[in-house]
Amino acid sequence: MKLPGVSITILLLFCSLCASAQEEEVIKFGRFFAKKAGGNAVLKGQITNPSTGDVMAGAEVFIEEIDVGTTSNENGNYALIIPIGEYTVQVRFIGHEPASQKIEIYDDGVLDFGLNAQSYSLREVVVEATIDDKNVRTASAGIAELKVKEIRALPTFLGEVDVVKSLLLLPGVSTIGEGAAGFNVRGGRIDQNLVQLNGASLFNTSHVLGFFSAFNPDIVDKFTLYKGSVPAQYGGRASSYLDVFAKSGDFERFKLKGGVGLISSRLTAEGPIVQDKTSFLVGARASYSDWLLGLVQQPEIRQSAASFYDANAIITHRINNNHQLTLSYYGSSDLFRYAQEFGYRYSTQLASLKWNGIFGSNFSTTGFLAIGDYKSNSFLPEGPESFDLDNGIRYYQYKQDFFYAPGKHTIHFGLEANIHQMKPDVLTPRNLNSVVLPETVEKDRSRDVAFYFNDEFRISDKFSINLGLRYSFFQQTGPDRLFTYNQEQPRADFTIIDTTTFNRGQTVKSYGGFEPRLSMRYEVGENASVKMSYNRIRQYIHLVTNTTAPTPVDIWQVSNTYIPPQIADNFSIGYFKNFNRNVWETSLEFYYKDLENLIDFADFPTLLLNENIETDLVLGQGRAYGGELYIRRKAGRWTGWLSYTYSRSEIRIESENLDRPINNGDWYPTNYDSPHNFTFVTKRQLGKKSFFSLNFTYRTGRPISGLISNYEQNNSPIPHFSERNQYRIPDYYRLDISFLFSLNKKANPKVESNLSLSIYNLLSRRNAFSVFYRRPDERILIPVAYQLAVLGSAFPSITYNFSF
Repeated sequence: MKLPGVSITILLLFCSLCASAQEEEVIKFGRFFAKKAGGNAVLKGQITNPSTGDVMAGAEVFIEEIDVGTTSNENGNYALIIPIGEYTVQVRFIGHEPASQKIEIYDDGVLDFGLNAQSYSLREVVVEATIDDKNVRTASAGIAELKVKEIRALPTFLGEVDVVKSLLLLPGVSTIGEGAAGFNVRGGRIDQNLVQLNGASLFNTSHVLGFFSAFNPDIVDKFTLYKGSVPAQYGGRASSYLDVFAKSGDFERFKLKGGVGLISSRLTAEGPIVQDKTSFLVGARASYSDWLLGLVQQPEIRQSAASFYDANAIITHRINNNHQLTLSYYGSSDLFRYAQEFGYRYSTQLASLKWNGIFGSNFSTTGFLAIGDYKSNSFLPEGPESFDLDNGIRYYQYKQDFFYAPGKHTIHFGLEANIHQMKPDVLTPRNLNSVVLPETVEKDRSRDVAFYFNDEFRISDKFSINLGLRYSFFQQTGPDRLFTYNQEQPRADFTIIDTTTFNRGQTVKSYGGFEPRLSMRYEVGENASVKMSYNRIRQYIHLVTNTTAPTPVDIWQVSNTYIPPQIADNFSIGYFKNFNRNVWETSLEFYYKDLENLIDFADFPTLLLNENIETDLVLGQGRAYGGELYIRRKAGRWTGWLSYTYSRSEIRIESENLDRPINNGDWYPTNYDSPHNFTFVTKRQLGKKSFFSLNFTYRTGRPISGLISNYEQNNSPIPHFSERNQYRIPDYYRLDISFLFSLNKKANPKVESNLSLSIYNLLSRRNAFSVFYRRPDERILIPVAYQLAVLGSAFPSITYNFSF
């Protein structure tokens, strides 16, 4: 039987259409008959996770036909210069499904990719060959990177996921105890850590005197701590650099996320303003903890108050395929009042503008401008001596970073500049009945600039180097009054022999110098390497405090004639080894840190409202050394890590500004010296989105000066204390647990929700924060030691989290 001719034509046409429908779609850029002159075209785009909206830095983009490839930058952008023709573009990113796209390119074009996370079964070994081995391959050592999604399942204090507290579970990072703001890195002080949110500096990283961090977990994407190898593009602090990355808003769809807890709640919204062009992200947190204080039996606690709020706003605008602008804002406010005895208020306002530009397949730049304002206030609420004492910092930042990646080199070069304007100490009476007299003491100002060049390159497959050089220059500026003291006597008010006045903008004192950076990696076997590093860093701003834990009214002091910059020389060496296809990650590192011009205080100092504060400060040498062991399991039903740190931190004061040297000029432990620090963290996957987690922490008690004897004079007891920091408070340990339950039964629900249950300090351990002495009775002349525990019981919490 023959088919009519028309039927054959229709059948052939139908078969042709079906065949073409089964072929992979080809995207065309330009037209063959209107080829771009020169024979080459630029293909650019951005790589994101469509489920979360997060950009993917470090994704591999390559074209196998011509053996050309690149990686996406920190904003997920990539660019390739390729000959015109037909190709298949392939994209890969660790832990995500690969993607490919056939193209015909005859002119410049834009090709974006969305990579979805790989879904794994719940077998013991979840990922086999795709787990990152960056800890072994990179030349840098002493770098810790965590994503917020990795710490959400960890036990929390009163339900708040905390960026800073999660750092304390890593080797080399410690704190002096609960209720202490900041953190110590490898035996360094808390002011030796530079903390930046999307590039903008923060001078107070905590809420409620250290119980919560300043970072909203729904805003933050990831955070990286540089504690060993610090590249030349970062500087200004002697110990570490903490880089906190905030998310950008989704360019395609609206999303809402939040959480409701016992003492605080949070809400975040994001979405497009102009589809695929402009996006927004806004988030806020607020606490309402006073009801909890009201349940405490002690009257002073019931009459106290503690609260905070913070807010973030980010607008991202794609000017075109090559340029992007990001406008960010962060604001926070805190109040803490202990009964009617004392209180603190402090706040931060921070705004920044960032421009990202791509000028080729291997060249880009980032321009950054920020302005910040930090205010602090301490007050005495009632009584004839009630007062308000205000101070703070206004600061400006500018940075221009250039990125160039020719061949096997990854180069950063650029400059950054800072202006710090210290606000005066202002004392005012709090009410009309106060007898306090108003007083104002002006503070120093400064400006600094730094130029840097950093190159990470491979000499061979086994050997790579990260080499950098930074030059920083600092000036203290007027207005100022410079006091000259009698050099044959310790500095004091009565030894001033001359005064020099400087007008606004005049240079009072200058410092500067080179800061070399070097780190090397040598591969010593399969998935194993040895790394060494050296950094010199200059620090021109200092936190002046005579308390164990910093308070909001502690003084930030810029370098001046009598306070030179701190200079740190950091050395480290380590062995890094991965096992079982990178499921197990291990490292053993040793470090030594030499510090010059460390600030300490003389006995009974006056730090506030002191025009010549140099009379109460002394300078010394510091040293810190130790070792860190880190074992981590990155995949499977059970994941987590174990870390142990041995660390010593010591200081020696031989200052001419003292009648006699502290501790006879010998080395003595710093207030934050903690020789032994052990942490164990584990997480058990109970379902696709449900987890059980546990962490245990142990550390040596911090040093104190102990009362060793007493004598009586004129019927008054005279205590005799030991040399500084020769005793220790009891050791610290704590066990926390948490459960995170998914409340969704469907596979792809419109609203995802979960319930987080946690118990902080499960064993109700009364860990000592400090030890103090007092007479239990007027009839007893000898003071007795008492232990102060900030948290002496278990703290359960429950938080409901949602997103849609």
